[in-house]
Formats: sequence, C-alpha cells, structure tokens
Amino acid sequence: MSFPKGLVRDYAAGRISRQAFIAAFEEWQVSHGIDLRIKGRCDRMGTYVEYRGVRLYLSGIPRSCPVRLIDALFAFCRKTDCEINWRFIW
Repeated sequence: MSFPKGLVRDYAAGRISRQAFIAAFEEWQVSHGIDLRIKGRCDRMGTYVEYRGVRLYLSGIPRSCPVRLIDALFAFCRKTDCEINWRFIW
C-alpha cells in the first residue's frame, strides 16, 4: 500500500484546497480498504450509527442536545479504534 505522497505535496504547496485534499484522501482510504466514515442508519432495530463495522444504538441520547451526541460519537469512535488496536496487538 503506497501512501499518496503527491496528494500531500500538492496540499502542502497550496495547489489544492483543504476540502479537495480531504475528499481525495478519503477516496484513497476507501479504495485501500480503510473506511473511517460514520454511517447513520434507522430501521426496525432502531436508530444507530456504524463505524468500522461496529454499531452504536442511539436510543439513550437525546437528539435535542447535539453536544452530547457529538461527545458520544467521539467516545464511540475512540473506543472502537482502541479495541481494534488491542485485538491487533494481542
């Protein structure tokens, strides 16, 4: 897996915008099997988000308080990454 050095150089030199860099880097990650997007879903099982194949059900988080939701999503992503790294190491 080769890192997109040209993309980083273009961004560092100011030839592409931050938004273009983020979009191109996300596309590169997904094409190399790295999907760090958070996907929200709602079905018969309830309302939940998925991150790296792990689900977080949002039944206890009020939608009227976006700060609590963002904190919960950040903690969920951090804990999921830690668990994946822990399994990889051990």
